[in-house]
Amino acid sequence: MSSSGFIKRLQGLMPERIRFSEADELEPYSRDRTAKQNLSPAFVLFPETTEEVATIVRTAFEFRQPLTVSGGRTGYAGGAIAAPDEAIVSFERMNRLLSYDPYLPALHVQAGMTTRAVQQEAASRGHFFPVDFASASASHIGGNLATHAGGIRVLKYGTIRRYAIGLTAVDGRGEILRFPDLLKNNTGYDLKELLIGSEGTLALITEATLQLVPEPPGTDLVLMAFHDFPSLLEALSILRPLDLHAFEIFDDACLRLICEHRDLPCPFAEIPAFTALVEYVPGTTDEVLMTVPAQDIRLASDEAQRRRFWIYREGISEALSLSGPVHKNDISVPIARAAEAVDALRQIQSDSLPGTLFIFGHLADGNLHINVVAPTDMDETAFRTQAADFDLRSYTFLSSVGGSISAEHGIGRLKKKYLSYSRSEREIKLMRSIKMAFDPENILNRGRIF
Repeated sequence: MSSSGFIKRLQGLMPERIRFSEADELEPYSRDRTAKQNLSPAFVLFPETTEEVATIVRTAFEFRQPLTVSGGRTGYAGGAIAAPDEAIVSFERMNRLLSYDPYLPALHVQAGMTTRAVQQEAASRGHFFPVDFASASASHIGGNLATHAGGIRVLKYGTIRRYAIGLTAVDGRGEILRFPDLLKNNTGYDLKELLIGSEGTLALITEATLQLVPEPPGTDLVLMAFHDFPSLLEALSILRPLDLHAFEIFDDACLRLICEHRDLPCPFAEIPAFTALVEYVPGTTDEVLMTVPAQDIRLASDEAQRRRFWIYREGISEALSLSGPVHKNDISVPIARAAEAVDALRQIQSDSLPGTLFIFGHLADGNLHINVVAPTDMDETAFRTQAADFDLRSYTFLSSVGGSISAEHGIGRLKKKYLSYSRSEREIKLMRSIKMAFDPENILNRGRIF
């Protein structure tokens, strides 16, 4: 491997796409939201087209130069954390809308376009792009695809995989792979689907054609208070057959935190054990709502109240990040065992990791975010060390109930040593073989997943 040869070659090919730094201004490109790193890269590459990405990867293949992909850097699995010997490829400038197909309908976009920008482009044409989450203003479509993003409306609309009609990507040899914008293409293995969720380890996604859906009908939004988790599950069972758009949940610790952080009033007379934020199409649902075992129900009466209701849920991650060192887990469990999982994880945290536990997430698809904030008087290094024991115990439990150690954040660098808790030895061997076929020199996002 020769970094000097690699950069010298690219200086001759695309000098205007290389940004050097003697200060720390490029440091954010070397990390994601998991932790601040000490690395301040000597340079970052800023391609603007698929062809330029291919040139970078071909050159990296020749010089065996490992590459780290930098998108919106909103991940929580360490996927964007660059090692000192890795060159960073930022998709920041690949943020254009390339075309609009009114017949599908679909948008053809570059991978660096933000999720929010895609939503806005869809809305301006009378359509809707349903993939959404709190980080939509910063996250890139390429990163959404690479991590197989879900978000708050999976219950109604599914994950981003459903909307990726076509993709363009660059494999580990620098060859451009183009998967056409076809709704039907039954011609052997669907390699496009392999790239979605591969965390940039097989190929770098550079463009995507995203199918749009009709604007949703008007919905109502309610907050429901519950005494315990089994009541929450019963409510989900009652409401699931109806036209639900979201069923988000958070515990009492989350509600206290967000009320304090945003200076919001508690929406109920008292803080309940669990709260559900439920979005639904009004009609017969109204009568069914009255049958759920909730201790209180509050309906958003206007747009301002709707926005506030969503802040109770979507503001949690930001509030946690400002509360001190936080250890995050993004897990998935069979919904029938969700109450058991909550009890077990609370006990595991009590036994193994000091701090305050926060539970929130997308209950309707079995996805729970398990976060622990360190005590104010605890050394962060000691907290991180004990968090490893918490993870080991938690993942052992999840494996025993058929759960997943990562529901939507991916494996990245941080969870790769625990992959066997969710995947068999045979599965991991097959994944390594696929990686070798796409990226024989192991230069794309090296050290992620495996």
